[in-house]
Amino acid sequence: MARAFILGVVVAFTMLLSGPAHAGGDFYLYGAIGLTSNFHINQSERDAFAASIFPNNAPIDISESMLTEADSNPAKVAAGYWFSQHFGLELSAANLGRTSYFAQQFDRPSPSVIRQFTLREEWKARAYSASVLGRIPVAEGFYLFGRAGAARATMQFKRNVNLNGALSDESASETKWVPTAGLGLEWDIIGRLPIGLRLEYERFRNVGNDATIGKRDVDVTSLGILFRF
Repeated sequence: MARAFILGVVVAFTMLLSGPAHAGGDFYLYGAIGLTSNFHINQSERDAFAASIFPNNAPIDISESMLTEADSNPAKVAAGYWFSQHFGLELSAANLGRTSYFAQQFDRPSPSVIRQFTLREEWKARAYSASVLGRIPVAEGFYLFGRAGAARATMQFKRNVNLNGALSDESASETKWVPTAGLGLEWDIIGRLPIGLRLEYERFRNVGNDATIGKRDVDVTSLGILFRF
């Protein structure tokens, strides 16, 4: 993933410095759905946190946990302009998806008493981005492209704890500017139809805040369609 991030930056800025290949422009609108997203949540760390808040003074009947990556599909809309065959700019808005964690424990302080403890956590993210795009042809109608830019990214976090009926809830949100870069393949079929297809991997770096909800990279792989004008 880190290599793809670096390669996306290199491709975008290499094409920026190389200059236009031909005159003219190409405006497009773009929509995509996320195939996968990854918030880089470490389940072992979350299990350790759950164990630290659940009581351990009675025999445990059941202890289980589950981390669900991207249980809501990411999505993206964008508007862009190719100033030449190789160089363009793009503005976008994206839902980066959601990841949730759940843990529960049942213990038995006495033969006739069963206690239940649960922990639920959820992370959601969205971003508004501006990117420089660069692309190079790899076959007729196909381009390898990279992007580098900045995103105004928001991470939202919720936590619910139930300690055998004693409930507590907390939530927090962090918004800041973060770097973003991506790498993908674009199929340009404008010669026959004014549309194109794009498969892309994109990374949003250091979303969130270590002092509050945690800071983490968010990776999104998406498939979308371009409408050219």
